[in-house]
Amino acid sequence: MATGSMSQAGQEKYWSDADTRYSAIDCKRCEDQRDYLLQYSPIIRYMSDNIKRLGGDLNKSNIRCRTCKTGQLGGFDHKYGIMLCANYIDKRSMLEDVLAHEMVHAYDHLRFKTSLTADEDLKKVACAEIRASNLSEIRSSTFRGIIKTV
Repeated sequence: MATGSMSQAGQEKYWSDADTRYSAIDCKRCEDQRDYLLQYSPIIRYMSDNIKRLGGDLNKSNIRCRTCKTGQLGGFDHKYGIMLCANYIDKRSMLEDVLAHEMVHAYDHLRFKTSLTADEDLKKVACAEIRASNLSEIRSSTFRGIIKTV
């Protein structure tokens, strides 16, 4: 792999084996970081509080860290909660961004009764993704500013 001569199939097998070998370590790191963010991150606490006001509850039991094969960073499902792809998220700041993004989807589902299923209108799905991306990026500007001024 280091020489660049490994076939595409060989690379896929290598990364699949690595994901299997490191799954427990990746998931444990992800869970520790998730727990920290649920307790200390201003944006995650803000989103969690607003989700609770709408009758939802996102916590350790329904924010799960998993090894993913799809290349995505996370996902929200209104039946199961939030999935965080531990093998693709390697920093707490990245996990915070992904978790905030998925929490926006959870909030929207509770507040506006949105559904992001495959049979939805692609324009609605695209708008939901843009909204979640924009709002989850607030973390780096607004919430850090609030901490400094309080």
